[in-house]
Amino acid sequence: MSGRVFFKKYDSSGKFPDGRVKLDVYFTDSQHHDYTWTPDWERGTRHFFLEAFRVEKLNRLRGSEVEKFKQDAREVLSEEEIESYDEFYGQLEKMKEGEITICSYYEIDSDVTQMTDERQIPISIEYQAKITEETGSLLNWMRQNRGRSGKWIIVDEKLFDVEWSEKNG
Repeated sequence: MSGRVFFKKYDSSGKFPDGRVKLDVYFTDSQHHDYTWTPDWERGTRHFFLEAFRVEKLNRLRGSEVEKFKQDAREVLSEEEIESYDEFYGQLEKMKEGEITICSYYEIDSDVTQMTDERQIPISIEYQAKITEETGSLLNWMRQNRGRSGKWIIVDEKLFDVEWSEKNG
């Protein structure tokens, strides 16, 4: 007997053994059994994107989501043009007017760190969506993570992702 599964959430915080980012998609069924799908690139992620585009194109005259889908597609394509990329280690300090403040540091020994500078960085739309999905709001995310350290990934001068350090959460 086959049944239906329903989207629950997605998560891109995991890594493959070779260091690549892993996309996990979580589903649940009507009996509350949970399922995880980790799509491969060709038959999973790429094909799903292309099929969603094809279906929306077929529904163009009938679908109310067409304009939103076209905007999302434009955004995906424009994001492919990466102008700058930076990674650094630092601690989340505060948020003000849509920008977060991160203090860069280096370890002197296992108990002592030295701050080197502060950076104010706007949060990308993609990362804001991830934050909202995971915590409900930017404010909740800030409350949960203030003082935590990790590797900050900055793409085109905006926060794209953070890999939290194991030792502080």
